[in-house]
Amino acid sequence: MDINIVRKKLLDKNQTEYLCKNDFLINREINGIEYEINLMNLTSKNNRTQKIEMLWKDLFTPLYDITKKGKDYNKTFREYCSLNRYLESKTEIMFKKSDRPDFYIKDNRVLYGLEITSAVTNEKVQTDLISRNCFGRNLPPSDIEKYIDKRHKNINKEKIFINSGGTSALVSSSSLEKLAELILASIKNKNMKIKKYNIIEKVQLLIDLEGNQYFKNCNEIKKILKIVTKEDRTNINKTFIINQIGNEIIRVEL
Repeated sequence: MDINIVRKKLLDKNQTEYLCKNDFLINREINGIEYEINLMNLTSKNNRTQKIEMLWKDLFTPLYDITKKGKDYNKTFREYCSLNRYLESKTEIMFKKSDRPDFYIKDNRVLYGLEITSAVTNEKVQTDLISRNCFGRNLPPSDIEKYIDKRHKNINKEKIFINSGGTSALVSSSSLEKLAELILASIKNKNMKIKKYNIIEKVQLLIDLEGNQYFKNCNEIKKILKIVTKEDRTNINKTFIINQIGNEIIRVEL
């Protein structure tokens, strides 16, 4: 696996050609077992919810380190993860990375822009950073704890399970009111940004809850959407909210 080829494919913000999900599938032998790897979210198609530790050591961590300390790659990787969930099994839909909006989507003869954002708590952001900086580096638990104490002093370490392979953040429940505030803020913020884009295509908004364990069905998410008005999304053609719990993807259209 050539890391430079992977890096170019994932970080090219102005792709000239349209790709599909199958273009991001590669075969890789790990410990004598052949895996089909999805580069859009660094998981194995054999078990799409389980990240393979070898991938983090050989691919994700080097990419994270060489790309401005992970800032650009982390954002782009999360966008691809969200796009992967958004498309689900629709391998025929074509897309290309852009800057404004995040992606262009070609579904049959319909072309539209897709802007992607997340509605997550600050705790979720911090635990993700801990994983990026500690997982796949053969760090003992003591070194991981020192990193957390130095860089993430305000986080509750009791909610983080630490082992020799890395960190696994235990997601805490968010209140309905808190998540509603995050979603509404995301919609208003993106609505203002999209207004400034100089494009003629309609733009859809995808809001990813990124595995929030508290919201496990559509009815819970629909309760939140009652606070969103048409005035909040005047420049947005459609809004989708997704959340993945295990292998199940919850999807709500606004």
